[in-house]
Order: sequence, then structure tokens, then C-alpha cells
Amino acid sequence: MELKLRDYQEAAVTAALTHLSKGVNPLVIAPTGAGKTVIASAIMTRWQAGSTRKCFFVAHRKELIDQAKATMEKFGVRGEALSVFSADFDHISAEDKASALVVFDEAHHAVASSWAKFNAVFTGPKVAVTATPDRLDRQKLETVGFVPAYEIAIRTLIEQGHLVRPMAQKMPVEMSLIRMRGYDDALEAVADSIVTELNRWDRKKAIAFLPDVDSSLRLVAHLRQRGIEAGHADGSTGKFRAGTVDAFKN
Repeated sequence: MELKLRDYQEAAVTAALTHLSKGVNPLVIAPTGAGKTVIASAIMTRWQAGSTRKCFFVAHRKELIDQAKATMEKFGVRGEALSVFSADFDHISAEDKASALVVFDEAHHAVASSWAKFNAVFTGPKVAVTATPDRLDRQKLETVGFVPAYEIAIRTLIEQGHLVRPMAQKMPVEMSLIRMRGYDDALEAVADSIVTELNRWDRKKAIAFLPDVDSSLRLVAHLRQRGIEAGHADGSTGKFRAGTVDAFKN
């Protein structure tokens, strides 16, 4: 059973399906928080309506894959959520490889070699969704066969009340990579600023993005020294990363 979509999600789904009906692989651009997994699942379930065709959702992070699996199940999509790093497709039939719809999440990575592998294995129609098409400019996305079908800006979603307006606060800290790698005083200042902002706005949770693993680990240590419960997560996989993410959610 398909969930009720917001107006802009419905527009994105309709635009993507229109492109697919014409044999064109669509690109859907929407900011973080717009519900791209919901949009993708709605595209998939409508595309396979009345048929036995399969759909595959492809992402590069475990958290995105798990989210996609749950959403696809809610929408009743027949298919799987796969890691872009998958190497074994033996359980997928040749017919499905040739005819299934494949949705690429975080599609600005679509020109990478790992994504090219999927293009070689799955030769049917494809959909790309992303929040940041300009990381790898749209011309590059178009070279791998995607045509912009729908785009909505973060400003529009804020004006419509779907997203909250962000607040920007400058921190008087020297953030250069050289200083952060060579000295602790910059990281200590960042830790102090985080504690100040948490207290000022009575916030319970925060996420900090650091330039490398070492500076992230050191910031965690500084926060813990200040009585803040903190954890580190990086590109590695396994129970440690999952545990850190779950702890933050809880």
C-alpha cells in the first residue's frame, strides 16, 4: 500500500515516471530531508504496478540501505536494496538484470567506477536521486545517461513549511586543517563552542563533521572531558559504527 505523498513528492514521482515512459533515465534533485527514499519507493512501486518486474535500490552506506529496505517494504516494492560495493549478483536472474528498474541514491557518485559496474550488470531503466548534483556537475551526470526531470530547492521547502530554517552561528575558532592536525587548542575551542551552544539552546544532540578521523577522535575526547557523552563514526563498517549511530538516535 502506497503512503500519502506531499505535493512536491508527487510531482517528482510523476516527472520521473513520465521520463521513464519515454525511455529516458530521470534525475531527481531534492535536498536532505525532502524524503528522497519515499520518492524513490513511490517511483518503484508505480513503475512495477500490474507486472512482475523487480526494482533495485543502490546506495553506498549501510544506513541508507537499511532505510531503503524499510521504506520499500512499506510501499510493497518487489526487489532489494543493494550496496554499491556488491560483487555477487548470482541470486539475481538474467531477466531481472535486463529489465529491472535500478534507483541510484546519492547519484552525484554515479560517474564513479563502482557505479559503472552496476550499469554493466543491470541494463534496464534507471533513476538517479541526489541532494547535491553539483559535487560532480550535471554535465557529468548526463554523460552517464541521466536527464534532469525534477528539482526542488531547500528554500522552497522551508517556505512551504516542510523544513525548518537553519540558524548559522560563527565560532571564533581557527579551523585550518594544518592547525587541527598539529595542535589541540583549535579542537578544544570547538569543543567549548559545542558545549556553549548545547547549553544556550537546551539541545540534547548534535553532530560535528571533522576533516579526518584523527581530529574526530580527539574532539570526542575533549567533549568527554567536558562531561558531554560523545561518540565517533567514520567510513568503517561493523558493529562499532552501527552502535554509535544507534546511540545517537536513542
